Amino acid sequence: MTENTHIPASPFLPTTGVGKVAVVTGASSGIGRATVHQLVATGWTVYALARRTDRLYTLQQETGAHPVTCDVTNETAVAFAAEQILGEQEPLTPWSILPGEPSAWIPSRRVSLKITCRCTA
Repeated sequence: MTENTHIPASPFLPTTGVGKVAVVTGASSGIGRATVHQLVATGWTVYALARRTDRLYTLQQETGAHPVTCDVTNETAVAFAAEQILGEQEPLTPWSILPGEPSAWIPSRRVSLKITCRCTA
């Protein structure tokens, strides 16, 4: 059987995130919240984005994630969040970890990727 090189290693393996930065939208509850917990536990620096500031600060106390209040459907809020993240981190580069050309996957994930694209130099 040939090795599938299109499937990246799990970001949730121990220490796989050391030195890496993640931006998680919808981080105040559900899958987003669980993702923040898992990424921080494996060494990622996580920027947790959501509209509910109180829940973000609770998440920060639980995990050490960086809370960013942001409604990703609001362009002004996304721009402000991106500036905040870029003020603390080097430019993020999703192109190196996502398969294919950006034009193939951005349209279907536009809302979720807005903040990541803004943080990419």
